Amino acid sequence: MTRSVQRLNQKAFALPTVLIGSVVMIIVMLAAITATVSVSSAINAQYYNKLSLEAGESGIAMAVSCIDLNDTATWLSPLRPGTDCSGNGYNPNSTSGYVLSATNIRTSFSVATPTVGADGTVQLVVTSTSELLRSSNGLPWKTQAQTTAARLTSPSFDISSGNDTTCATVNGGLWCWGANNTGQIGDGTTTNRSTPFNVNTGALAGQYIYKATSGFSHTCAVAGPSSVPIAKSATNPGVYCWGDNSIAQLGIGTITNSASSLIPIPAAPSPTNGPTTVEISAPHISFAIRK
Repeated sequence: MTRSVQRLNQKAFALPTVLIGSVVMIIVMLAAITATVSVSSAINAQYYNKLSLEAGESGIAMAVSCIDLNDTATWLSPLRPGTDCSGNGYNPNSTSGYVLSATNIRTSFSVATPTVGADGTVQLVVTSTSELLRSSNGLPWKTQAQTTAARLTSPSFDISSGNDTTCATVNGGLWCWGANNTGQIGDGTTTNRSTPFNVNTGALAGQYIYKATSGFSHTCAVAGPSSVPIAKSATNPGVYCWGDNSIAQLGIGTITNSASSLIPIPAAPSPTNGPTTVEISAPHISFAIRK
């Protein structure tokens, strides 16, 4: 009888042990499931964040293209997928209104009208979004948005070679060298130069040089008071020429060589409003393109 009681006590002791072990296993499994869900959520968040960042990069790329195309950093409405460079034509009900448009997610961007600093630097602010869509009706149930700021600078480099005279513009400065028999270098002499001379003389003193061209025996440049790119400048840039004027190539209203200038002088005054000088060329004669 005593042995039988001992066996029953052993069985009774084993049952709670099994229950406790089962509870511990359940807790461990729940913790593992929770960790898996947490890791999965973090991976998904990173994925959606990456898609949103890529949409923002698309917005920056579009803004840069529009600035290069129109030579201006101004648009009437925010740039979005599917719009033109004025921000017109946005259609949120079309797949063209999104960078990515799938059954469960879509991404987009919005580029606000930028600001242009006194040094010509363009500041862009891009808001990009990724939206998770309900499978039942295609409407967003979760939206992730982020803002990206971009700073655009446009160093200016250009070079022009005439008849034995070469000129280069580098970030608003002008350097010329070579033949100078008619004063086409602009240093105030007719002495040839074997090294570049910084043409910061005459009417170009203190000016920012946008473009320059060296011709057969004269040189012309487009310059303004600041480094703001031509189409963004509040003041239209002026045209300046120097060197030979035997066929009126300096644009100063005379056709005599006695009017030649060894330093830069203003050509015919540019209008204070209206078309802006955007290109200039000076082979034997001079001409400028305005728009």
